[in-house]
Parts: sequence; structure tokens; C-alpha cells
Amino acid sequence: MQKPLTLTHPKAEGAEKAQRGRIRNALGRFKDSLRDSVKVMVLAGAIGAAAAACTFDSHGIPAPAQDAGSDMRDAVAAETLPKDTGGEDRAPAEAGPDARQDAGHDTGTDTQTDSQLNPWWDYAWKYCRQISLSGSFPAGYSHRIVLNSSDFTYAHAKADLSDIRFLEGTCGNPDKSTGILPAWPESVNPAGDSQVWILTKSGSAPSVAMYYGNPAAAKNFDGKAVFLAFGKDSDYSGFTEIDNRNALSVGANGLAFANYPWGNGSGDTYMYRDVSDLSMDFVYDFTIKYTDSAECRPYLSVGVADIATGLFDNANNGIAYTRIACTVASKTASLRVRKMSGVADNLDSSFTPADNTTYYARILRAGTSATLSFYPSKADRESAQNALFSVSSQNSPAVNLRYVYAAIPLANDDSTNSTSGVLNETIVRKAVSPEPSNSVDATEQTY
Repeated sequence: MQKPLTLTHPKAEGAEKAQRGRIRNALGRFKDSLRDSVKVMVLAGAIGAAAAACTFDSHGIPAPAQDAGSDMRDAVAAETLPKDTGGEDRAPAEAGPDARQDAGHDTGTDTQTDSQLNPWWDYAWKYCRQISLSGSFPAGYSHRIVLNSSDFTYAHAKADLSDIRFLEGTCGNPDKSTGILPAWPESVNPAGDSQVWILTKSGSAPSVAMYYGNPAAAKNFDGKAVFLAFGKDSDYSGFTEIDNRNALSVGANGLAFANYPWGNGSGDTYMYRDVSDLSMDFVYDFTIKYTDSAECRPYLSVGVADIATGLFDNANNGIAYTRIACTVASKTASLRVRKMSGVADNLDSSFTPADNTTYYARILRAGTSATLSFYPSKADRESAQNALFSVSSQNSPAVNLRYVYAAIPLANDDSTNSTSGVLNETIVRKAVSPEPSNSVDATEQTY
């Protein structure tokens, strides 16, 4: 049987097409909504993963997460929703910049290091005090720092102060490029004052940071690095000894001279150090104690000269302390100055050093002036008070007196007369006038 023919009214056919169009549009909107929802979920998951991957430093600042941004971009790019007309696969590219901005770690804008936030020199040192320096001084200048309980917490440092380190700058901004400054403790007294010498490397440095509080720190004091010349107790290693007659010996109390000749025609018993450049103003400090000066000519000298010589009076130019004898029966302390191969000044004092007494001596060159002074104590010498005598010459040679002599005979003589005693604490440093001052900040800083 033949199937009956069905006829569709034109209006009905148009309505059906319209219905199919509405359904197609509804499905399209659903697809769009579904795709957007999935994108949001993927992006949210990527951001959550990036946040979880972020680490934080000790100051609570996010540190860069190596893979956070790339993981997020990969997650967005991996979305595979059905494409619609109009190139709607642009979504991952549009989401990428926003995702990177939210993560905030690939841009490098939040990567301040701990040392930038708090540029402490070394975290093994727990404490620091700032030392202010005033006055003008050249590079390579030696400063004497006095510490006491009012400006230093002894309980926070090692008993011998060997954990102290000095750097130019401030506690919060030390000059690490200049490095640790040479230091040497002249005295350590936790119950009172301690005296530490440091050498600044920069001229007229305004401040120094003093770090301490590291029980594991090793001692690194070195007087030879702090001063132009240094010899103390058993350490005269920076000096060269010429001693064919065995009249000199270094021991626990310094440089001993026994039966020391004043010349005896040979001049082969002396000790010196070549400091290369001593053309500036300088201070030469030392102690001397005679133990036997009964002989007529105890002409031991301590001083500086412009050439290496075994006898001071063979120097072209120089400044020295000596004791004149015989022609001056009291054997007074004297200042001798040589200039242009001649004796420019031979200045006697009215003071006669006694045996078995330690004297604190100072030779000072300042411009054309040379001064010799004796003091009864180190404190008097540092304050330039209570001098036992002081004599000055205005004929100081303006040349490089590069050779520092801890002991040198004065001149040739065929006499066999001699003297004995001990020299110690031989220190030569640069000098300016007025001397710079310093003060230790009472505030103790910690990192």
C-alpha cells in the first residue's frame, strides 16, 4: 500500500525553523556560559597553585616562585573547550597577563633581599656600636678608641675583645668593600677602660661600625698592620736586626741592650724597619729603662733617618733621642737633628734619666719642628701633661725619613764604654694637628 502523502502548511514549516533557531541560540549561549565557567575555574586553580608555591622570607616578603607563573599559563593554555565562530580561542592569551600580574613573582618587582632591607655586616656578630670620628686626617690613619662600661657592653663580647671587628661606615650601612679595619688592643680592662687602636683606610672617614658578640670569632689583632712601625714585648718581627756583637736580644719585656756600645768604630749593632714613606708628620713613641749606665758614654740612640746606616751620625737627615755623656757629666737626655749631612741641632735637656725607671718618650715631627719629650706615665704622654722635659728644634728636615731605628749607635769612637737597659712599645704612626677625636655611641644596636 502506498504511504499517504503528508502536506505541510507553509506557516507551520516557518514556525518549525524558528523553533530550531531558538534552540540553537540557547545551546550557543549555554556553551559560552559553560566555557567561561570552566575558564574561571581553571584560572582560580592556577592562582591558588601559584599562591601555595610562593615562599616568604624572614620579613614576610614573597620570594620568587620558580614555576608559579609558568604553571598558571600552562593551565590556562591547556583549556580545550569547543571553539565557536569568531576565534574565541583568544581567552588563554587574554588571561595570561592578568594571571602574571596577580602572581607578582615573575616581574622581579618584589625581590628585595634581606641584606637590602638590613645590610648588617655579618649575622654571626650580634651587636654593633657606631663610633663617630671628627677632624681631618689622611688615609691610613691610626685612631685610639677608648671603651668603658658607659659606652660598651663587655658582657656581650669575648673577655679579651678578640671578637671585635671594625668597618668604615655605620652599623646599618657598613662599607663592606673597604673590608675589616686593622685593629690592636693596647689594653683590655672589663672593669674599667680598654684602649683599642684601629687604622682607617679612607681619609677623614666620618664614622666606624664596631661589631661584636660572636663567641666563635678568632683573634685577628695585628699591631704591624695598624702602625707604620710596631714592636712590643716579644714581637719585633717587623724589624731587621744587625747584631754582630750580640748586644741586642728580644724577650718578653721588649728589646734588651746589654753592654751596648755607642759606636766603637764598627757600628754593627742596630735594629731598624724600612717603612717606605715617612715624609709626613709623625709620632714615634717608645719606652726606655736603663739598668746600668755607670759607664761614661751610653750613646744609644732611638730615631729615624733617610738612609740605612749603622751609625746615626752617618745619616744625611734624621731625628733621634740620645744621651750625651762625658762632656756632660750628668748624661742628660738630648735631641739630635741631622740635616743635609750635618748636625743641625744637638739640644741637651736638663733631665737625667735614672736607672731602673721606665720613661715614656715621644718624638714628634710637625712640619719644620721636631720635639723630644719624656713623661712619667703613658697616660701623661697621651694627654701631653706633666712632661719631665721637652726640647724642640725648628730644623726638622722635610724629607722622607723612611728608616725607623729602635736602637742605633750615635757615632764612631774607639771607646769600649757601654750601657744596658730595655726598649719597648716602639710605635710610629702618622700625625696631624689637631689630632682627630672620636666618640662611641651609647646605643647598642642589634640586627
